[in-house]
Amino acid sequence: MSIYLKRFISQKPYEKIIYFLRRDTIVFIKQLVLFIFLLAIPVGLYFFFKNTFPSLLQSTIFYPLLMLLASIYYLTVWLVAFTAFIDYYLDFWVVTNDRIINVEQRLFSRTISELDLFKIQDVTGQSKGFLETMFDYGNVYVQTAGATGRFNFEEVPNPREVASKIIVLAEEDRKYHLKESNSTGGTV
Repeated sequence: MSIYLKRFISQKPYEKIIYFLRRDTIVFIKQLVLFIFLLAIPVGLYFFFKNTFPSLLQSTIFYPLLMLLASIYYLTVWLVAFTAFIDYYLDFWVVTNDRIINVEQRLFSRTISELDLFKIQDVTGQSKGFLETMFDYGNVYVQTAGATGRFNFEEVPNPREVASKIIVLAEEDRKYHLKESNSTGGTV
């Protein structure tokens, strides 16, 4: 297990990591294209004012004001882009042969939750829309009977494959816990 993962989860001795999932790269590329477009807007406005109202850019009041507003705009776009990257990069899901770990990181908060595989009742892999279908990414929904309710893997690669593998792992873990329960005489 990498040092990065050890900060978030403690791996059990018998546990093997099956999947380490993040949002698909195309999700961040879509956001990156939007941010590049947003960065081009002030440049377009500059050329518009330069060609339409050249005297405004020579004004001792308007030009510094325009530069100040452009700086504030670029700083805001940069901050939103950085926050989007943090959300993309630091959110991840780990599927092992025993449990699922969900780590959701925001700018100033982190939520780590886990779910035992034998408690899973339903798993659904879903791709909606043109891009999700073409690039084979989507959401995986894991339903449990417990208080945890529903785990959502958002915009992960190969959602149907991940859902199928989780179903297989859940069945194997359920059989293991049933066998363990029968040998000790307890209940699961």
